[in-house]
Amino acid sequence: MRLGIVFSIGLIVFALTGQSQTSGGMGKRDPDALKTIAEVEMELMPLTGRIMNGTSTEEKYHANNEFAPRLVQLLKRPESFDYPFDSLKTISILKPKDNTFRIFTWVVTEVESDTSRSLYDKHHSHSYFGLVQRKYVQSSGKEEIIVIGLREGGDLPRTREGMVTDQNNWFGALYYRPKHQEELLAYDGHCYEAVPKSGKKNDSEIQKTKTTTTITFVPGNFKKRMLTETERPLIKTHKWEKKDVRYYLLTGWNGWGTESNYKVVECMYFDPEDSTHVVFGAPVFFFESIPKSRVLFKYSENAPFSLNTGEVRRGLFGILKENMIVFDHIAEPHATKEMNMYWELGPDGTTDALWFQKRLGVFMWIKDVEVVSESPGKQSVKELKRQFRIHERQAKKAKRTDPSAQPLFYE
Repeated sequence: MRLGIVFSIGLIVFALTGQSQTSGGMGKRDPDALKTIAEVEMELMPLTGRIMNGTSTEEKYHANNEFAPRLVQLLKRPESFDYPFDSLKTISILKPKDNTFRIFTWVVTEVESDTSRSLYDKHHSHSYFGLVQRKYVQSSGKEEIIVIGLREGGDLPRTREGMVTDQNNWFGALYYRPKHQEELLAYDGHCYEAVPKSGKKNDSEIQKTKTTTTITFVPGNFKKRMLTETERPLIKTHKWEKKDVRYYLLTGWNGWGTESNYKVVECMYFDPEDSTHVVFGAPVFFFESIPKSRVLFKYSENAPFSLNTGEVRRGLFGILKENMIVFDHIAEPHATKEMNMYWELGPDGTTDALWFQKRLGVFMWIKDVEVVSESPGKQSVKELKRQFRIHERQAKKAKRTDPSAQPLFYE
């Protein structure tokens, strides 16, 4: 049965990446072309239930193999970009405030009682799938819908904290919306592409090097950032071309195995020269002197872990408040240094934060912070005072008009 699962995953990857990505030419391959979006959504809804709650791993992948290509074709329709897909409850759908794209992610959890387990046995019992639906505006002003498939990579997660990857080597996560955040956070920055200096090589070699060199997107001040090992050899032979870019912040969950989980925070952005190229990761997360391209938090299956956004006190006497990425500080009980004992990793009761430095365009780690508002539904003192002043003004205005009127604040 393991070979059947491998074959099923291969078919899904082909469906996500091997078909035409733009909205043109859809009718020839789309069996749902004559159906409305709502009709196709109703047919996809039971498939998502089987993906989540199937009785066997084979059944889940079989349902996913049917679900993924139909969703790809559906998202190629221009009118689908603003369709909410509310009935697909197990599919995460996120978008930024500028409404330029949407990212769809979902997970296939393998059945624990299955004798074949997973491709990676107990160390990897989840497989992740994703799509990016982008509304791209061409130089002529014409809009087109581009659907980009995300293919999960197979390397160990720890090696990925320093890597800049793309849609063909995706970390794999179920992205979610943090508390107090309606859309994906977006930041404007710069990208720097390593291009061979003129005179060093002929045109064909320059073009070859340019297409094979990884594009590194760096927000903020490039000169003050430490170069990675990949970039250092390029200093003498290459020059850096600077371009403006907007990058988006993602938070996600990865149930890596039966003993431990991951949560991740990373950046996502689009290649300015290739509308179908999505890049994940940027060296902007500073815990020490060397930046990370993404942050991975590994914690026990038996311990809760929070990764959200919230207001944090800062400055002298904690007068100032600023919105930051807040997360539980993970500790190892009994001061153990055996990193194979992942089931013991969990929060120690304190909270850390990642604070965005707008001038430098990077996130700095702050240890042991005080979170002012972390739970939804609770109003800050500042907001309560504002509402009180509004009611007070309304009451005074009503009393001037009608002296016998009761104060509105007590109604």
